This record gives sequence, C-alpha cells and structure tokens, in this order.
Amino acid sequence: MEYKSLSNSTTEEVWEGFNDAFSDYEVPIQMPLEKFINVGKRRGADHAISLGAYDQSRLAGFVVNAGGDWQEKKTIYDCFTGVIRDYQRKGVATQMLEESFANSKKLGFENYLLEVIQTNTKAYELYLDKGFEVVRSFDVYRCDVEKLRFPEIKNTAEVEVIQNEDWELFKTFWDITPSWQNSIESIKRVRETFEIFAAFDKGNCIGYLIVETATGDIPQIAVHKDYRQQNIATSLIKKASENRRQGYRLSFLNINSDYSPYCDFLKKLGAELIVKQYEMIKSLH
Repeated sequence: MEYKSLSNSTTEEVWEGFNDAFSDYEVPIQMPLEKFINVGKRRGADHAISLGAYDQSRLAGFVVNAGGDWQEKKTIYDCFTGVIRDYQRKGVATQMLEESFANSKKLGFENYLLEVIQTNTKAYELYLDKGFEVVRSFDVYRCDVEKLRFPEIKNTAEVEVIQNEDWELFKTFWDITPSWQNSIESIKRVRETFEIFAAFDKGNCIGYLIVETATGDIPQIAVHKDYRQQNIATSLIKKASENRRQGYRLSFLNINSDYSPYCDFLKKLGAELIVKQYEMIKSLH
C-alpha cells in the first residue's frame, strides 16, 4: 500500500470511494456527487493537503483535509476519512492517519481537528489512542417543517431575508463558538447556497438565522441578549420554514450538548435528537 497526496485522484474517484466506504456504515450514507462537492467546498476540502491510500492505481482509502486558522492556531480539519470495503480491517485507516499527521506537521500545521459520531466507538477509540482529546459534545436535531410546533408569537419583530450580512454584529449575539463546518469561513465559501434571515426591531438587527436552501441545514441562529425570551428565535425559524416543499426538513447541526437553552428550545418546537458527536483535537507538536 502506498500513501500519497490525494491530488492523484479526481473528486469523482474520491466520491465513489466515499459511498463505498460508508455503504455498510451504522447509518449507511450514499451522497449524490453534487452534494459531496458542496459539502467538501463548504468545509474547505483541499486534495493538496489530503492523503490517499493506493493499492497500485486503485484508491483504497482517503483522508480529505481542509486547512485554516482555528482558535488562533494553524489547523487541519478532517472533512472525511474512509476506507473502501475491500480494504477495511487491515490497518489502512490507522496508517493513513499517521501519514496525514506527519504530512500536516511538515506543512506547518499545529493542530488536527475532527468530529466523530459518539456511537462509532471503534473510530472514537482509535482517535483517543492517537492522542486526540474531546473538546465538546455536539447534538444534531431534525424536524419536518410540517411537524414544527410554534407557540403564539407576540413580538413585533420584522423578519426578512438579507443579502449583506454584518458578521461582526452577529458574533456579538453568540454564546458559543460554531463548529468548523458551521463557522463564518465555511458559510462564506458557499454563501450562494444559503439564505440569511434577520429579525429587526425599529430598524435594528436583533437576531439572525442561516439556512442552507437545498438541505435545510441550519448552521447558525442567534439572538441579541437583550431580546431573548421574546420568541425572536421562534419567529426566525417560522419564517425560514414558510413556503417549503412537502417533506422539507430543518436540521440543527453541532449544537453544544451542554447548552440547554438551545436544546430545550428545539425540543419544545418538536425537533428530535438524531445523532451525537464529539469534537476532538490533537496537537501536532
């Protein structure tokens, strides 16, 4: 087995490998090519800093990485890691990670960041063994728009789609820092795929929500601290759910598990917890 830059493979080859690798996963994943490309672009996937495992010319496994600044340190983010079924349980994943760590360190990266589903104990234990530490626990909620339960809304906020977002203002509304795939940088990479709804009181923005139009993913929602407990978040979600196709789902991604105000709010709306993840990080020093 040879381990080398993933730039030796096309996006289509990696996509085919991804669908093969995750076809017998705990929750089988089959991702259309267009979505695979968009998810990779949003996360910042870069084949030049990624790694492939090759059996002669055949792609046997892959570590698709992104690079950027995270918590003021130059960081690698693991977008996708997988091994083709024919090569699973042969130590390929372990060796790929080791090679990826060494290559990332050589490129000057300081940290290595990833997320893992909490029930995927095999991967979780591998990461612990390789020196990763848990940073945060994340929850993912989902709800069909037809099943959302909205309370009576008494605020007078006006909610509308905006084209020119003020990120510095939005950050003042935060209680928690978004995960890599929910970050401002990730949204900017594919800004055209998102709608941003803002709530206004007397012309002042007091809250916002971002939704990926095609998928219903909501990477960010936040409300000014002086306007909480006034159904502003409810107004934003209600507006974002209007005039959607039948079966349209909203997904609330990577919410800090210990941030009870948000989790409790989503449960009251009728959203269901569908998966839990760990955010994990490893120092490359």
